[in-house]
Amino acid sequence: MKCLIVEDDASLCFTVAEAVRLLGHQTQRAATLAQAQSLLTRHKFGLIILDYALPDGTAEDLANYAAMTQPNCRIILLTGRQVFLSGENKKLAPGIDWVLRKPVSLKDLTALIEYAAHDTHSNPTAAHALP
Repeated sequence: MKCLIVEDDASLCFTVAEAVRLLGHQTQRAATLAQAQSLLTRHKFGLIILDYALPDGTAEDLANYAAMTQPNCRIILLTGRQVFLSGENKKLAPGIDWVLRKPVSLKDLTALIEYAAHDTHSNPTAAHALP
């Protein structure tokens, strides 16, 4: 599965990328929303791991863009902020599948990555399953 990691904290981005790689998946990284959107226009992803607060804005617009252009792509939102505490992400950013609070448990993150990968394999007609 191809995974896009959108995180401006270099050490966290590296840690997440290593966890994804050790699970056998490919990664691409972006530190800004603009970089991430550029990658989304050129590549199909099965999973986006998305930080909420980035230097050029917050995650809602990118999540909505990804949901429209790659509707079968799963999104894990990482945040240290008090947002989406009651599941309101389903209304404000419906493309976000899961929200994990920072500091992120690698056990929880890897479980969600594996779940997304399983979903990719069980739905071969999904856009993110294409080469």
